[in-house]
Amino acid sequence: MSHQFKPRAANFTGLENPGPAVAVQSRTLPKGAGPAAFLTPGEAAAYLRVSKGYLAKLRVEGGGPVFVRLAARVILYRPIDLMAYAESRLRCSTSDTGGEGNHD
Repeated sequence: MSHQFKPRAANFTGLENPGPAVAVQSRTLPKGAGPAAFLTPGEAAAYLRVSKGYLAKLRVEGGGPVFVRLAARVILYRPIDLMAYAESRLRCSTSDTGGEGNHD
């Protein structure tokens, strides 16, 4: 039985019935998946709102989120690493290249 991850709006209160997913750091994870759980490339792509192909390209070229290679064809991501990658990409303007001193 395969389960496909389907992102949905996050429940920020954490007190109401979370339904099929739970909110973690303003993104949704599969039910029962905490910050240390592993996500497949498809789930990680949905989490970051990018394509699986883009994540594959970043794995080859570098510069993407940290990943775990359990076997030749088994790639997994930790949600905490995906959030760290997203936070490393924060910018203040479209001309901000991410270098030092651009956050005035």
